[in-house]
Amino acid sequence: MDINNFYRTLNYHKYLISTYIISMKILYNSKEITNGEFISPQNSQNKPIINYQTTPNTLYTLIMHDPDAPAGNHLHWVVINVPGNDINNGNTLLEYMGPAPPKDSGTHKYVFLLLEQREKKLLNNLERVMTMNDLYNKLRLSDSTEVNRAYFISRNQTAGKRRKHKKTKSRLKKAKSRRLKKRN
Repeated sequence: MDINNFYRTLNYHKYLISTYIISMKILYNSKEITNGEFISPQNSQNKPIINYQTTPNTLYTLIMHDPDAPAGNHLHWVVINVPGNDINNGNTLLEYMGPAPPKDSGTHKYVFLLLEQREKKLLNNLERVMTMNDLYNKLRLSDSTEVNRAYFISRNQTAGKRRKHKKTKSRLKKAKSRRLKKRN
């Protein structure tokens, strides 16, 4: 690995592992995830339960995104104006969408960001695929403070499954001939 790649990797890991202002727990199917843990797409289709410490009378923004999506940064969940840790009473801009990494697209990181807002944010329509800079600009999050970041990894799990063969004329003929031989 050359020195530029080393520093790029080091900076990326700093991005994923930073000092958090408040603690946050993410539970899928009643199991708490840890940073970097592998979770299959099948085990992350239901919206997770998220708990975190709050400051009284404070609003939060919760974002879940996949920076490794082939089409660009994919937003899986965006909720703004969350009062305390009551995500259900925030304004959901994008409903939760579980991971679905495409076949042969490698390992994907699914990142949760928790931001403390300074003021109530205006509702905006969002696209599922947009850069984080565009998202921050559209929601005017530049004055918000990131208070926690967590992530898990996942990848497509379709490899290795047996395919059902089409019943061609030659296959049907062979099967019929085997059945006749067994009878005799």
